[in-house]
Amino acid sequence: MKSGMNAYEEKDYFLAINRFSQATELDPQDVEANYFLGKSAYQLKDYKKAQKSLSKAASRGGARQFSDLPVLLSELYILDGNQKKAERTLTSWLKKKSSTSPILRHKAETLLRSISEEAKFKKVDDDYSIKHLDRPINSSYSDLAAKQSDVEIIFTSNRFLNKSKKEKRYVPAIYQFEDERALRIRFEKPFENLNIANPSVTSNGQLLVFTVCKNADADQCQLYYSRKLDEKKWAVPTKLDEQLNPENSSNTQPQILETETGFTLYFSSNRSGGQGGYDIWKAELSNDFKTLNIENVSTSINTPLDEVTPFYHAQENTLYFSSNGHPGQGGFDVFKSDFNKAAIFSKNLRAPINSKYDDVHFWLHQNDTTGFLSSNRKEAAQLSGSVCCYDIFSITRKKIILLLPEEPLEDTIPIAVLEPEPPVEVKPEPKPIIPKPPTPQPQPPQQATRAELEQLIPLTVYFHNDEPDSNSLRVRTALTYAETYQPYSQLRNTYFNQNPKQTDQLENFFINQVDYGFEQLDLFIDILLQRLQAGDQVTIVIKGYTSPRATDAYNIALAKRRISSLRNHITTFNNGSFASFLSSRQLQIREAPLGETTVPEGVNDAYNNPRESIYSVEASQERRVEIIRLEFNQE
Repeated sequence: MKSGMNAYEEKDYFLAINRFSQATELDPQDVEANYFLGKSAYQLKDYKKAQKSLSKAASRGGARQFSDLPVLLSELYILDGNQKKAERTLTSWLKKKSSTSPILRHKAETLLRSISEEAKFKKVDDDYSIKHLDRPINSSYSDLAAKQSDVEIIFTSNRFLNKSKKEKRYVPAIYQFEDERALRIRFEKPFENLNIANPSVTSNGQLLVFTVCKNADADQCQLYYSRKLDEKKWAVPTKLDEQLNPENSSNTQPQILETETGFTLYFSSNRSGGQGGYDIWKAELSNDFKTLNIENVSTSINTPLDEVTPFYHAQENTLYFSSNGHPGQGGFDVFKSDFNKAAIFSKNLRAPINSKYDDVHFWLHQNDTTGFLSSNRKEAAQLSGSVCCYDIFSITRKKIILLLPEEPLEDTIPIAVLEPEPPVEVKPEPKPIIPKPPTPQPQPPQQATRAELEQLIPLTVYFHNDEPDSNSLRVRTALTYAETYQPYSQLRNTYFNQNPKQTDQLENFFINQVDYGFEQLDLFIDILLQRLQAGDQVTIVIKGYTSPRATDAYNIALAKRRISSLRNHITTFNNGSFASFLSSRQLQIREAPLGETTVPEGVNDAYNNPRESIYSVEASQERRVEIIRLEFNQE
């Protein structure tokens, strides 16, 4: 439990889950272990695991020890579609917890209001439509915070930084969309491999403001800016002053706007002086980035919970933001506040912009009706069930026409209305280029060759001990390989801690074998689809392997489950792009599972020595599946 609590406090939730899971294996009724296991899973958005563990803690009287437990469970009930159970739980809790913290009471009351107004939030707003963007904008990892200047699109992605195999790391970075490719924006050292995220760019694309964070979970962030030197180079980033980056606070998700005298900056911060949690703040800056003034935007906007990802639309004089402190569908919803009106209030944008999951980083072009949204809703990439991942969606909004009086008075602000019969129509500036999701073509312009596909063979992917579906004799799994890879990849620190003598070898193994194998698998699938579209008939031959801790019979079933996960990964790719090829047998997958008999001599199989039989490089290298051969059949 102690190591689990240390990991939880350090926000290493993957390690925390590992430790608390071990504690619950020793004592399944341990209230504290189940509670913190559920809280860790909740932080990683693994809502099913969170609900299971928190429910177990509650059944053993955990609500007496942890006052927020019923509120957390109610939020999970809502996500699971059980609003009535959530309503009963919250109503009972509020009656009993009259002296609880104001923040927790606010959350409970907000959830109750969300339940009572559920029908209103789910009513679709026909003025908006959204569409999931495919590669290269979105990847298998989190992609979010897309914005557009007049010349390019920029966004954050947590994909690998693969300058070379040795330096490959999984950290957030800023990318730009150029020539149908996603290219990472590079800064000089020491910014080369830091956690950089949440970009905002001026309309001319010459100034970039962003955050540098303590870890990949965007925790403890500070605001920086950089100027463009040429088409490919940016100046060494400069940290904004102490007024914008005070100690003991996180300052993040900026939006930079040019003014006649300098800049206006909207951002989210948990600094003191706010309503609680993260608030939306506004700063006025000089041309040389000196802070002239900072203010909390409004008590009508900010709540005791979190308001994040601000976007100010200058033409409408309207602030868009995401919040979990106002009633909505669930998680973070997108809201807007019209600054043209005397009384400022926050309006929920409803579906399809909002869902019961987290919907953030709403952005619209200042003079147009297109934009972007980031969300971890079900249409987004999923690496591990409900764990992970944000994807970027394009937004299309019905045309907005600005009504201008014949003789506008000084300080008069144009008001945006939807589709009126206007006396004067102001034509928008030329529409910027927004990437269209690539449409699969029967014959791509530059079709990958068979040789390119064969060069990837043999292709090896790796698994954590007894995964997928541990403690089972089933020979099939519902999981894809991606859903086993993500939690496995995040366990590397656990491996280092369990086997410190092999830290360097294990790090090399994870980077150059585990991570590299997953990348190669993505490339393999892309090329395979092209070859099938070109008319090739392909048979994939796969072998499964295990380490020797269990019996031969158990290992054979485990090897088959691992092959099954790889098969699922292929068959579910891109919403079933391979389905027609499999049904017509143009694509076939043949299995050749193996058990312990293939394990090299000397690999430790002692069940009571997990350091060697689980956490060693030698044992880890045996837990794998290989695509060993391709057969191109004659038509």
